[in-house]
Amino acid sequence: MNKELLIIEEAKKLFIEKGINNTSIDDISKACKISKATFYKHFENKESVISSILKNYKSNLENSCKNIDSNFDMQSIDKLKQKIITIWEYKYKIYDLSSYVAKELSKNNEEFYKLQKMNRSYLISEYRKSLLMAYGYNIKDIVWDVIFIIDGLIFEFIILMRNNKQNFDSDFVGDFILNIVENTVSTLNHKKPFMSKDILYGLEGYENKLTYEDYENYFYQRLNEVKDIVHKDSKIENKNKLLEAIDEIKNQANNNNYHSLTMDAMIAFLATERSLTDKADSLNRIKDKLGGN
Repeated sequence: MNKELLIIEEAKKLFIEKGINNTSIDDISKACKISKATFYKHFENKESVISSILKNYKSNLENSCKNIDSNFDMQSIDKLKQKIITIWEYKYKIYDLSSYVAKELSKNNEEFYKLQKMNRSYLISEYRKSLLMAYGYNIKDIVWDVIFIIDGLIFEFIILMRNNKQNFDSDFVGDFILNIVENTVSTLNHKKPFMSKDILYGLEGYENKLTYEDYENYFYQRLNEVKDIVHKDSKIENKNKLLEAIDEIKNQANNNNYHSLTMDAMIAFLATERSLTDKADSLNRIKDKLGGN
């Protein structure tokens, strides 16, 4: 293990054992069995260690979220549940660090202020991506309300774990929050939303917009869900022709031909099957985003 990573890992342990305020650079150096001079070769001060730890956690979170998004064998609703669990675990791990940064560092340190805002923006973006994938663009107006609820429930679970010394199974947390989300979507859909992205993101311009890769993931996810329906629904006729159409759509997408007449015709053919109409409409919406890039 290189020295920088060693310092980060040992500092994590000390912050948990002794608390951030009670951990000194001497403590970190001794735990690493290095001199303070060696410590200063890698980090300017304790705050720079904290910054690196937070960035390390964030990098791990991003990799986990990418793995979830790229798993096209997983249903979109299951992806949402896994994303909720992953973010809950991440926020629990960084709770003390985030609280310390918010209280001691963010107000007078521009780097930490931006770091907190960017982390917050990233989490909101991940919630939004998974919600739109699970429920489609028909919830786009209330998506901010749902994000607010998810984020609040995750926080409540963390408080229960810390204050009441309770442990929760990850599946329980994911299923509980998902159940609330589904009830909220069915209750609020097509009603006037209460929240907005400006309230959640703030006015400083930290919004993370959906990328071309995000829309590609959406497209392939929807296409796999269509294929799954065709395989499982015994009432569907012309299964072979529908599967051929799906394969052709995938072939067109692999060649980045989202605006081709062939893709339009194949998606239109899918829409002729009543059970696939909503999915086909979703494919068209996503395709339009990709064809315009």
